[in-house]
Amino acid sequence: MIDDSSQVLAIATVPVAFILPLRHAVLRPGLPAESARFGIDDLPATVHLAGMLGQQVVCCATFTPMPYAERPACQLRGMATAPEHRGRGFGASVLRAGERICLAEAATVLLWCNARIGAVPFYQGQGWQIASAVFDIAGVGPHHVMHKLVSRAVSSEMPDAR
Repeated sequence: MIDDSSQVLAIATVPVAFILPLRHAVLRPGLPAESARFGIDDLPATVHLAGMLGQQVVCCATFTPMPYAERPACQLRGMATAPEHRGRGFGASVLRAGERICLAEAATVLLWCNARIGAVPFYQGQGWQIASAVFDIAGVGPHHVMHKLVSRAVSSEMPDAR
């Protein structure tokens, strides 16, 4: 949990329906609501995290086992923070909680995502590295593939989101 003196961020695993409104508003504005739903959302191993202030979802992220460069890995998708709550550490806390969940089955895990160009500095600040040239996702915009190798030793201080 994060205490910013006035509000505490709670991080929880939730059903996908709980985070779809924020995911749509931040990542797919102007597109149909269904565009915020991903094919991985209902896979049994997929985990959806919500960062909440009271009952309000202010940050979300989805993690699922998905190979990267022919290696076992965990993919991050649909990470979003409400604009009025950015810069307060909420996204970093949800990301660390997801890293901890991905480490549940292995001592070391490779994480990867398709990061919007505007989000690259955030991910770099969390230890992620650019792994591709810029590419465009139709209707969404330019992205880089980014990745990060995490281990339990590095992640031992992360909050438990389960």
